[in-house]
Amino acid sequence: MNTSFTNKVLRSRTAVILGLNLVFCLISEACVLFGGSSYLTVGLAALVFMICQAGIFFLLRQEIHPKEWVKEYWFVLIAAVLILFRTLITLAQSLSALDIAGAYASLCLKLTIPIFYGIAAMTILMSHKKYSFAKLFVIQAALAGTVFCLIYPMNGIADEPQHMRTAYNLSNILMGIPSDGKTVMMRSDDAAYDLSFPDYDLNDMNAYLEDLSEPLENSSLTAVTDDMSSSQSLDYARRPRVFDTEWYQYLIPALGMTIGRLLGLNTISMYLLGRFFNLIFYIAVIAAAIHLMPIGKSALYTMSLLPMSIQLAASVSRDVFRITSAVLTVALTLYLFYNKSEEIRYKKTAIAALIISSVSLLPLRTYVYSLIALLPLFVYIDRKKWIPVKVIRIAVIAISLIAIIALGLKYTLFYGPIVEEPVKPLSWITENRYTIQHFINYPLDFVYLCRNTFWQLSPWYIDTMIGSQLGWLNDYVPVVLVRIFGILLIISFFRRSYESETLSVKMRTAMILFSFISILMIIAGMLITWTPITYGAVEGVQGRYFLPILLPILLSFRGNKITANEKCDIVLICVQFAALVYTMEFMMLRLW
Repeated sequence: MNTSFTNKVLRSRTAVILGLNLVFCLISEACVLFGGSSYLTVGLAALVFMICQAGIFFLLRQEIHPKEWVKEYWFVLIAAVLILFRTLITLAQSLSALDIAGAYASLCLKLTIPIFYGIAAMTILMSHKKYSFAKLFVIQAALAGTVFCLIYPMNGIADEPQHMRTAYNLSNILMGIPSDGKTVMMRSDDAAYDLSFPDYDLNDMNAYLEDLSEPLENSSLTAVTDDMSSSQSLDYARRPRVFDTEWYQYLIPALGMTIGRLLGLNTISMYLLGRFFNLIFYIAVIAAAIHLMPIGKSALYTMSLLPMSIQLAASVSRDVFRITSAVLTVALTLYLFYNKSEEIRYKKTAIAALIISSVSLLPLRTYVYSLIALLPLFVYIDRKKWIPVKVIRIAVIAISLIAIIALGLKYTLFYGPIVEEPVKPLSWITENRYTIQHFINYPLDFVYLCRNTFWQLSPWYIDTMIGSQLGWLNDYVPVVLVRIFGILLIISFFRRSYESETLSVKMRTAMILFSFISILMIIAGMLITWTPITYGAVEGVQGRYFLPILLPILLSFRGNKITANEKCDIVLICVQFAALVYTMEFMMLRLW
């Protein structure tokens, strides 16, 4: 078939599909406006909806007979029908709840519109065999990220208020607004906006959405004191000396907030713009990484569309920068070292980007991801054979022997305290915390605590990394969806039959070793900063902390014996899209 003809037909039919959905949206809005939320209104909207979506499958056919089309794309068809069915239920619930839920139900009703478009776009890409993981990721991440941005209030995602304050302070620096180190200059409306710990019900959400439409009332600057005792209000402006932290983690949302302030947007809209800037940055970097990776595209695609990943992308959290930096470092390493030289384009640009991403990742979260940042250096040294394998083996054996001898001496001849342990209280409980000196005195305690932590909390870490608990870990995703995402992660790391390159055993070993040490460093960091000395397991670690190292973990299990073909990709894409849509819609309806 002529390619230009095919593209022309595809464009025209896509335009018709979008037109049908637009007609549906207008009729639905008219039904709500004139018919309220009666059963007749719901039925009429549902009927129009089904007619419009049926047009998608009819118009997608080119010269293929309907039976042949169904036979060829049966899994795509099943996934789309399931999504449409779930979306129809959400639509009906939103329409019927308009009188009760008010503004929030109206928002959920409107959010079904991009879901319809997402179904159409996904079906078009899949059924014409023109799909790529990068394009499909952009569609799904933009769709889900937009929904999460709008259905969660500004303080509705874990630790986001603190990140918002730090980004605001960086925005001041970008705008040239001075700070004396003790106070922060803020617009009066921004300073008065309450970011207390969220316990949102439907009335609160309706009030939040009404505030979203209010104009900015007082933009005059006022000095806000950095009061450590009032950490649950925006009267507490965290880190006025923003350069005390790795400021570049907040640069993207700070740019969005700065533009919002220059445009005179109200407080909520200004913070929302910061969220959307972070989301766009996340989508752009991950899509580029998927495009660059010669192997493992399915693994990156799957992990980047987990509910927790998307929720973080739809916030001003610094975790977005950490995840994207780690992913880009791994992707560029594979691109430069596992592609044939003639296939590498813009090599100098790729090397510069790799240096920037790895150097940026190195100090984050007190260097716990430093080994992932050093992965390109390891591959380069390995390729140049600067360090013989024998030297590595001798070093490992020597370090092991020294550790065994040191532990033996410590627990025989030198048992007991060696250094004095300082008293360090915790902010969230009236107890002291573990210290580095404690583990110098009793080194095996660290082993016991790590063992207990892995044994007791590993399932919870995995579930929360996937996204079993969203918001402030108080919005529960159905268990069946969490298990589906877990299975998809397992499917994603299988080697694909169409991939020409494979990871060497040495490379996979380095990835799993570096990732395991990073996990220990994450646990050790929370052990000495957040864990009471009476606890037998580490407190404060959350699953999202492991997302930056999830890609190398998945790739390290990517052996060469078990392979999957393109049909496995189609199953993975369709199931993940369906599971993500179901997650979105459960979150949309969580307040009623």
